[in-house]
Parts: sequence; structure tokens; C-alpha cells
Amino acid sequence: MTRTALFIRWVLGLTTAIFLGLGVAFMFAPGMMIGAIDLKAESPKALADVRAVYGGLDLTIGILLGYCFLRKQWATGLGIGALTCLCLLTGRLVGILVDPARDILTYGLFGSEALGAVLGAVGWFLARQPEPSVASPVETVSPATETAPVAAAEPAQPSTEV
Repeated sequence: MTRTALFIRWVLGLTTAIFLGLGVAFMFAPGMMIGAIDLKAESPKALADVRAVYGGLDLTIGILLGYCFLRKQWATGLGIGALTCLCLLTGRLVGILVDPARDILTYGLFGSEALGAVLGAVGWFLARQPEPSVASPVETVSPATETAPVAAAEPAQPSTEV
């Protein structure tokens, strides 16, 4: 396996694992996950919404990326991952510029989303390149060993004898 192929698989596999992990965490431990980002979801309705939106969407993206990984649809999976990270990054940037969201967690998430977008985009670009063809050894025939073409045998004529 080439370094490029290894990089492509590594990036898609890591992105898949991150989205699956976030989806499961938000789905089954929403209070712990939103506590880190100062969200308050005290009613059952609010927790159900966090599970659905944060958990459900992250889990869906993770499953989709995992499908692409297993089906060896590298470029498709990397494109989806890069676009998702880019959209998350854009939303985070708007929050940094418009809202006073300027803490270490926000910048850390911003950095991880930027890294995900860049790695995904590079992987997507590399996955779209044609596979290098492996040249098969060329069989050479020396003039001394060449044989003349053999004439095709004529088809047998049906016998008319009874």
C-alpha cells in the first residue's frame, strides 16, 4: 500500500471514528456533552432534542462515512467529511466573530474543525487522482525464436458416404 493510499484511509477512518464517537456520546450522555459547552438542557424535551440533533446528525455522518470506508469510496467519504468540517468551521467562525465566544474550548474546536477540513480536502484531492499503473514486464521475443504463424485448419467436409 502506498503512503498516499494509507493517508487516504487513515483520514477517512479517523473522521469516521470521530463522528461515530460524538454521535454515540451525544445520544447516550447528552448532559455530560452539553455541559462542556455551557448549554443547559433541563427538561426531557430539551435532552431529547440534543440527542436527536447533536447525536443523530453526528451518528448519521459517521455511519455514512463508515459506509464509504467499507465500500472503498474514498473520494466520496473524504468529500463529505471535508464539507462537514468546513460547515462546522464556518459556523464556529461566525460565533467567534459575532458572539463573544472566545474561550479555549471554542478555539480548540475551531482548530480541530479546520484540521479536519484541510485533511479531508487533501485526502479528497489525492483520492480523485488516477491510480498509478503498475507496468507489467514486457515479453520480448528474439527474431531467432520467432515462429511462423500457423495456418488455421480447414473445417472438415461432411462425408457423403452411406
